[in-house]
Amino acid sequence: MTLSLFLLAYAFHNQALLGPSLGMIATACLMVYITCFAFSMGPIAWIIVAEVFPLRLRGRGVAAATLGSGISNTVVSLTFLSLIKAAGNAVTFCIYGSLCIVTLFFVRLVMPETKGRELESISAELELTVDKP
Repeated sequence: MTLSLFLLAYAFHNQALLGPSLGMIATACLMVYITCFAFSMGPIAWIIVAEVFPLRLRGRGVAAATLGSGISNTVVSLTFLSLIKAAGNAVTFCIYGSLCIVTLFFVRLVMPETKGRELESISAELELTVDKP
């Protein structure tokens, strides 16, 4: 996702050199981005949300995560065209590429590993982490 956004930003920055092939490059970059999102952050975010909250808080946690996702999507939808108009295509996609990098660090450093673990053990570990002073 990150690479496709930065490649798209590079293509828009060098659109004079690319000429008519810019449209094909932009389409390919967006297709790669959507494909990568569809098998990574899109569905996995919903799986993680269901796994990391303890049973007693799962309903509220999933509701809060859904609200956060909806707010994030709304902010992107409402600001995208304004950002392109104000900063240009290249800068806009560099910003979104940078946000992908931030997301990568967040997932690597903050999110717990859940592969091969039971929900109860994940919940117990997270409760111990939260209860520490």
